[in-house]
Amino acid sequence: MGSTNTIFHIRNAMLKIMHEYAENLDSEVYNTEQRKSIKAEIKEIAEMVRDKDIYMKTLGELKPIATSNNGVDDKIQKRDSAIITLLSNCKIDISDISEINMKDIDFDDCKLTISKTENKHHKERTIYLNKACMKAINDYFEVRQRDNSKNNPYRPLFLDEHMLRIQTETVQDIVEKTEKNSEDNSLVMETRKKVIKLLHNERNKFVATQYSSVELQIIDQELRDVENLIMEKDRVLIKTRPTVLKNISRVRKERFKERFNMEK
Repeated sequence: MGSTNTIFHIRNAMLKIMHEYAENLDSEVYNTEQRKSIKAEIKEIAEMVRDKDIYMKTLGELKPIATSNNGVDDKIQKRDSAIITLLSNCKIDISDISEINMKDIDFDDCKLTISKTENKHHKERTIYLNKACMKAINDYFEVRQRDNSKNNPYRPLFLDEHMLRIQTETVQDIVEKTEKNSEDNSLVMETRKKVIKLLHNERNKFVATQYSSVELQIIDQELRDVENLIMEKDRVLIKTRPTVLKNISRVRKERFKERFNMEK
């Protein structure tokens, strides 16, 4: 079997595996929305397999992921991360987050004082913060607007986009968004890992058949390329989408002309 035929065969085999997996999702394991998300994910992966050469070119042009973002987005991201870290590591309520002032954080002794007034009685409790909490708070403080907050004890710790005290409703939105993103990302990564596992299983089947060592090298390279595309899928698609349809159309026309000329 020639190298072109081997590539054509392995790509068709990969597409068939993904199609079968998407069409046979267990309804007892995944609900309707989850099955819809998985099928959408597999559809995009299949698109990359069909026109792998185009997407591999994009993958080769990608730059390493920056360690941090800049500007407002980075500020909001680190604020949200600090809020989620506090809620995850400390026994505090969502409503407490919006009430925290700079004076409530002891940066030297790593502790937080929560103050509440209930039935006209003022109550305070001290929460000791672990390294994760202090790091998240300091990371956020480094990127927020410099306003001498440490010298203004009643300045709120967490600010909204307008540099005002964050509201409880906003904190609730942050928590819900984080939970949904976590669930969505978990399902996406589960799908990608499952597809990669299925592809590797298919590779083992090829080894047991009549393929030569050269053909197996081609198959292994195809599988490695597709695995890399799957793991970098989001970045590849974002960079490629503006021009991908035009490029795919052009490549397909060229392929059609080549086949037409060969038949003549």
